[in-house]
Amino acid sequence: MKVSIALATYNGERYLQEQLNSFLHQTRLPDEIIACDDCSTDRTMDILKSFAKSAPFAVHIYRNAINLGFTKNFERAISLCSGDVIFLSDQDDVWFPEKIEVVLNTFRSKKGALVVINDARITDEYLKPTNITLMEQIHSANLSDEYFIYGCCTAIKSEFVPLILPIPSEYFDHDVWIHSISCTLNCRVSFFQPLQFYRRHTDSASDFLQLKRNPLQFLIKLYIIVNTIL
Repeated sequence: MKVSIALATYNGERYLQEQLNSFLHQTRLPDEIIACDDCSTDRTMDILKSFAKSAPFAVHIYRNAINLGFTKNFERAISLCSGDVIFLSDQDDVWFPEKIEVVLNTFRSKKGALVVINDARITDEYLKPTNITLMEQIHSANLSDEYFIYGCCTAIKSEFVPLILPIPSEYFDHDVWIHSISCTLNCRVSFFQPLQFYRRHTDSASDFLQLKRNPLQFLIKLYIIVNTIL
């Protein structure tokens, strides 16, 4: 199966290189990276271009003409991927070396799976691990696995793309849309194995921990999830 990574970037110079390096250390390398930059004003584009020159796989870089926001930026990145399996990637996490290989094996072993989501170990901005994973965080809130909807932990089959694109404008999170569809169609596989670090910092675009500190925003997101999945 050809593997694409849909990478969405925006002013990511602080952490991007570490994520790119983790792609290089995969036990199964990707076949291509589609990087869509949302009008960064820092060195993000320079980092991507430098990486593309030496990467042992294709790196295609696209810069949006206008700022689209992270949901539409991911939509564009997904639409440009040519792989049989598309991994979604934030710019500030770090993948474990076995991530791509384990997810591909999961797709092969689970008949009918169009979406696979793995667990992740939460860290601080310096990649110092906490004592909890994303899945454990969901369970600690007494929520079922259906509420585990992190896009950065998600991989999808190419056959699933026509079912999710374009993303409706009323969905402010692409991950909510993707996982609501996959749960409704019963084509999602989730498992507890952490396959990446999930870095939390003040510049994060979306974050359950930050939402807990903003009750109104958290309730709005939870309302959308509940009314989409159930």
